[in-house]
Order: sequence, then structure tokens, then C-alpha cells
Amino acid sequence: MQLLAGSILGTTDANTIEDIALGFARVHLRLPEPKLIGFEVSVGAVFFVQAAGGTKVILKVLSPDNSLLDAEARVHLQTFLYRRGFPCPEPLIEPTEYRGLIFVAEAFLDQGNTANGHDVNDRTLMAKCL
Repeated sequence: MQLLAGSILGTTDANTIEDIALGFARVHLRLPEPKLIGFEVSVGAVFFVQAAGGTKVILKVLSPDNSLLDAEARVHLQTFLYRRGFPCPEPLIEPTEYRGLIFVAEAFLDQGNTANGHDVNDRTLMAKCL
């Protein structure tokens, strides 16, 4: 996990990683007193952030091989799907560069079970719903 975090975020220092995510939440989402409540890393980094008052958001940092243009296309497609009732998180802002990283911010959906795209049953269900 450290190697992945370093390759995506440019650091493996936990305090620096937390400062990056919470700084983005304060500056670009204007969240009051954000707290990091979760973190995952795979092909990108995902931060689960909660603000004072209970609002939760998801922050994604894309891997360095993604461009801002690519991120914008993804967010525009997700916005299109969200507005037509597709069960996906609402993008909150356009993809944004912050401290040399590309961030995407989404509403936090706390419902149902997390799907595993590697599991054949989950994959089948996702395809049927799409």
C-alpha cells in the first residue's frame, strides 16, 4: 500500500497525505472542519471526508497517468448519468488540480453494499443495471 500511495500521491507520509486531502476539502469544497474518516488506494487514492455538521464527501486522486482533460470527460459523463437517475454519486465540482494532483469530488453514497468489479455476480448485476 505504501508503494501505491507514494506513486499516486508523491509521498508515503501519513500526515502529509492527510494534509493534502483535508486542505483540498477546505479550499475547494469549503468544508468546515473536515476530518478524514477513511482512505483507500488502488489505481487511485480515495479519501472519505466528513465535515462539521455531518456532511460526507468522497475525494478521489487520479493516478499520475490521467490528464485533467480525461478527468473532465469522466466527470461530465458521470454528471450526465446522475442527472438521468443512474445510481451513481453526484460529482460536486469539476476535476481540480491541487498540489500537483488531480482531484475529483463526489457526494458520499452510504447505501447498499460495495460492489466488487472482480466478482462475477457483482459484475453481472452491474451490467444488468446499466
